Amino acid sequence: MAIQAEPPKFHQLLRFLDNSGLLHRVYSQNIDGLEAKVGFDIFSTKGSQKCILLHGSITNIQCEKCLGLYMLENYLPLLQVGHPIDCPACLDKSRQPAAASKRPMKPGRLHPKILLFNQPSPTEDKLAHITLDDIKSIQSNHVLLIAGTSLQIPGVKSILNSLIKAMVQSKSTNCTIIYLDTASKIPSVLPKEILHVKMDCQEFSALTIEKIKTPVTFNYATFPAARRDFRPLWDWS
Repeated sequence: MAIQAEPPKFHQLLRFLDNSGLLHRVYSQNIDGLEAKVGFDIFSTKGSQKCILLHGSITNIQCEKCLGLYMLENYLPLLQVGHPIDCPACLDKSRQPAAASKRPMKPGRLHPKILLFNQPSPTEDKLAHITLDDIKSIQSNHVLLIAGTSLQIPGVKSILNSLIKAMVQSKSTNCTIIYLDTASKIPSVLPKEILHVKMDCQEFSALTIEKIKTPVTFNYATFPAARRDFRPLWDWS
C-alpha cells in the first residue's frame, strides 16, 4: 500500500516550501517513505539532510549482522508468504574462498529498518547533534509547525521541547509555533505560546501553498538583501 500511495497535500506543501527556500528541516514519525516521493533524500547518511525519519522507513530492509540495506519492494513476494530472507551480502561472503577453511557462519536475516515502540535508536547521537544545530540556527520569524503527531513518544516530545524552549526564550526572534490539529484542546505538553490551528492537515496545506503564491504588499526594500526572497511577517492567525 505504501509503494502505491500518492503523497498527500501536506507532503506537497513540504516540497513547495523546500523549493521556495523556506524549509529548514523536517522531523517525521512516518515510516511509509512518502517523503521520498516528493524528492527528499531519506536515505542520506549526512548530517545536512532535510528530512529526518525518526522511526525509520519500511522502504528499506536491513541485515541484522552486516547492516547492509536493500529495497523492500524487491523482496515483497517472499515477505507476503512469511518467508525469512537471508542477507545476500552475508551469503556471498560465506561462499568466498577465504571463508572455505573457516567455520560456516549463519547469514544475517533482513528486517524492515524501522524502530518499534521503546526500541533505542541507533542514530540517537547523530540526531542529538542535528537538533542542537537546528536550535542554534533559529532566527527571526522562523516558524515551527507541529502536525500529525499525538505527542506520545518520549523522543519526539524531547526534540519538540528543545526546539520550543529555544524559540520561546528567544523573545527577540518573533518566532511562531503552530500546532495543527482538529482537536479542541492543545496537549498539556505544549506551552501557552502555541498558536493552535484547528484545521485538517490537507486543507491547511492547500491554503498555505496558495498564501505563499499570493503576492505580498510588503516593501522589500526595507528588508536586508538576504531576506528579500523570504515572505516576511506572515499573519498566521
